[in-house]
Amino acid sequence: MRALGLMALVAVLVLAGVIVAACGGGGNPTAKEAKQHEEAARVQEQQNNWAGVIEEYSKAVELGSRSDMVYEGRANAYIQTGDYAAAVADATRAIELAPDRGGPYYSRGVAYRALGELDKAIADQSKAIGDRSRTRWRGALYERGLAYKAQGNRAEARADFERIVQLEEEKPGEADASWAVKAKAELAALGQ
Repeated sequence: MRALGLMALVAVLVLAGVIVAACGGGGNPTAKEAKQHEEAARVQEQQNNWAGVIEEYSKAVELGSRSDMVYEGRANAYIQTGDYAAAVADATRAIELAPDRGGPYYSRGVAYRALGELDKAIADQSKAIGDRSRTRWRGALYERGLAYKAQGNRAEARADFERIVQLEEEKPGEADASWAVKAKAELAALGQ
């Protein structure tokens, strides 16, 4: 008799779970909260509030977000605030989660260059260039060119800057034209 009562209770609980799920309830509130913080971080980013971006993405991580975009976004905010070591850590985590995306390599390469780790910066920007996403590719070429220039490798720096200008001439408006403007300034600074 007792076993029958226990089975009835289990059946009622299962049925209640099915009803709640069918009505759209019962979702993971922590995951929903994490998504809300991710969205709030993007709003903060549009306002260039980098401390707010870091805070919101950090809350998403605390709530269990495992999105590579969260770590990459927070890495970019750390770059904006000058916390390059934290940017490297977050970009590395983003790479672990999505090793085929160029964006995290770009971000980590920017941070490495700022830290003076030029070989690592060049390696990461080369990986980002391999991704060939439109804007990031030109940005990665530019950043790699700056790293080569900092190493004293003027020929490689010049090649990257010239490639950006060439891309803009071949496909104007395909990406942010400011990369070509910056590249031309770097070419002028390098001289002949």
